[in-house]
Amino acid sequence: MNYFPSAHAWTYMWTEWDAATIQKDFARIAAMKFNTVRINLVGGMFGLPAPSASAMQKLATVIALADQQGLKVQLGLFDWFGNFSDIKDSKTWIDTVVGPYRNDPRIAFIDLHNELDTTVPAQLLWASALLPYLKSVAGSVPVTVSVTAQSKHTVLQHLQNLRTAGVQGDFIDVHLYGNAATAYSQLQDITTFAAGTPVFVGETGYSTYFGSTGGTLSGVPANSAATEAMQAYQLKTMSYAAQAFSLPLIAPWAYVDFMPNAIPPSQVASSPAQYDFGLLHTDYSQKPAAAFMTRVNSGEALTDDFNNGFEQIDSSGLPLLWRLRSKPCGATPSSGCGFQADFAADKTVAHSGTASARISHGVSNQYGVPGFFLSPPVPTVPGHTYMATVFARGQNVVGTARLNLSVYSQTGCYMGSYVSPSLPAGNPGWTQLSASVTLPSRGSAHVCADALPAYLEIHLESGAPAPANGGTVWFDDVTFGEVAR
Repeated sequence: MNYFPSAHAWTYMWTEWDAATIQKDFARIAAMKFNTVRINLVGGMFGLPAPSASAMQKLATVIALADQQGLKVQLGLFDWFGNFSDIKDSKTWIDTVVGPYRNDPRIAFIDLHNELDTTVPAQLLWASALLPYLKSVAGSVPVTVSVTAQSKHTVLQHLQNLRTAGVQGDFIDVHLYGNAATAYSQLQDITTFAAGTPVFVGETGYSTYFGSTGGTLSGVPANSAATEAMQAYQLKTMSYAAQAFSLPLIAPWAYVDFMPNAIPPSQVASSPAQYDFGLLHTDYSQKPAAAFMTRVNSGEALTDDFNNGFEQIDSSGLPLLWRLRSKPCGATPSSGCGFQADFAADKTVAHSGTASARISHGVSNQYGVPGFFLSPPVPTVPGHTYMATVFARGQNVVGTARLNLSVYSQTGCYMGSYVSPSLPAGNPGWTQLSASVTLPSRGSAHVCADALPAYLEIHLESGAPAPANGGTVWFDDVTFGEVAR
């Protein structure tokens, strides 16, 4: 579990020291069945060439408090560090900080530097000198250096840069963010590159922050129930991807939301989304993701459901997990706008259960057909065939009312759609629609010619070109799965 206290993140954890809160936090982390807590040593008191005695005592206290709860510690060194030309003092710092914990079984592993930017030559040179030195000091404690997508480089490209520079840890620590539907494709690339070196997803998460336009992923409704459900769903999708490659359980960022003044002045502090990655709220009440991770950490099997029957509904009357594909033009029209509809979960109409998803007054154009959509949580593999089904009925149906499987590359490049027949016009009763796709080995669309298909989206669409509209269409009981070969 990636950790900072809710009120005191990064440097403030050490300058606004609160051992009592840390002790309570570790108890909560242990109760969620995590086995390791990540502790980052950030500038200030942990500055070069040697940290203060007070800082070292606080570190010893943190490690002891974790041990009392049965938690090992992942040490993150040199966080928010910039003196990459100072190799000599960096080694002295490692001697002072890591030396006392040589071969210490309470330390799970040590990350030399959080998310090293391998596009910066000075950082690569520093890491090539420091990682083997860290290993010599740490003894039996595994060491690594983590990477994430940054500076227009993918995680894989950063790993390739590390290897070229001769920077080789005991295992590979990757931090994966963005649409978790791409995780399987990314991890396939990463594990192939690793060639047997262990891989660990050391950070991943989804902010439950939402602005006026919705959540972090496009189309997530702008309410806490929707974004919190999506956080748990993204972690489930990431867990499925890690499981597919027999990787360790994922490490979420982060334990708890941050209070308004918890983050020291920085680029991180200026981003509202950075405050809401926690599995817990600032009052320590749990988000759905906390319960999900507790189940996973307890050994429960993952489930491939995605609110298939639309029974789970958010505070605005929309089905949880299902995103909205709609782009009204508004007062100032923008490129690609003009397809839109009214969306709702309808508790008065259902094929089974007590609710369905309803699309009314859908207007389509050359840019799109409005609809509900999501990516299923299970990995989709190039060369395999998948099928989705849904029951649909309509009232005054005009135009398109269908199921659409859309395929995308790892970078989000659109690779094509595979659609069901549309509902007939008029007032059709419940009808099962189906669509299937065999994912190609290489992209056929011109802009994706060298890309592999990475993920699918299930779209439930209804609309007709203006001045008409698509009438009202209800969808219920979605299924998705691989077709046996």
